[in-house]
Amino acid sequence: MARKRYVTRTIKGERLDVMCMDMTTAEPVNRSYVITGHCKTDEERMKILRKEHETHDFKIVGIVGIEQVEHLYGLDENKFLEYAEIMPARKSN
Repeated sequence: MARKRYVTRTIKGERLDVMCMDMTTAEPVNRSYVITGHCKTDEERMKILRKEHETHDFKIVGIVGIEQVEHLYGLDENKFLEYAEIMPARKSN
């Protein structure tokens, strides 16, 4: 049997341990989030976290821990073709 073909990508990011506040119960809670890429400052990280996870009833308070992460992701080539969008050709320099 032929080996399945996969499309793979290595994604680097940061796992952030974050102190949050549930505004409905006034309870502090720690959550863990992963953001892709690399941020140079906590202000950049907080901006991303607030944009993606903060709501009227749930507030991001501060970052209490940062860990660099790197994972290899793969998707069966047929599934990739099913979900992928055709992109315009890249211009050569």
